[in-house]
Amino acid sequence: NNSDSELKAYFDKVFGSSAVDSAYVVKDTTRLLALIAARDTAQLHLDKANFKMEHDNIDYYTKQLEMLSEEVKAEREKVKKEAAATGEVNLSCGFVTFKHRRDAELAKMIS
Repeated sequence: NNSDSELKAYFDKVFGSSAVDSAYVVKDTTRLLALIAARDTAQLHLDKANFKMEHDNIDYYTKQLEMLSEEVKAEREKVKKEAAATGEVNLSCGFVTFKHRRDAELAKMIS
């Protein structure tokens, strides 16, 4: 599984460096998405506790929200760091944007 720069380099080699506008490999963000969902759930519970003035729950969900927000931030940084390397979070598919339609049509024929 290649990095974004390796994907772009491949298509630059095949089509010439002036043909590719951008290239991005799809990232595996399964853990990040789960953390974001948990953080959003904690925020909903906190909002509900604030509405009902449930002080014990307010404290609990405030701490949960802070902890999950830090985990989300750390996971985002991890994905960003690993994305620069081959493998890790990079999957085997990606998106390439060409400057000209002709090159994009030719790229569709590559298997």
